[in-house]
Amino acid sequence: MKETETIMEILAAYDLTQSFRDAAALVGCAPNTVIRYVRARDAVSVELAWRGAQAAAGLGEVVYAVTALDVGDRVLPALVAQAAATPPA
Repeated sequence: MKETETIMEILAAYDLTQSFRDAAALVGCAPNTVIRYVRARDAVSVELAWRGAQAAAGLGEVVYAVTALDVGDRVLPALVAQAAATPPA
């Protein structure tokens, strides 16, 4: 496992060159190492985007349901905060 700074250099080199081989040459590692870290980053990005979309959809449903009700000024912010704090299913 490489150090965090080295991994960031590998990812930055790939972002600059858009080539596994060129990024590896810039950083001084094997192209397979660049491939591994770029794919890991992309997988995490997709997972975070999916979770964010799920959370936003859930929050939207709660806000829509709450606005259909006639609730007091203190209840709505509490419900929205509760929905935002609830992890997506």
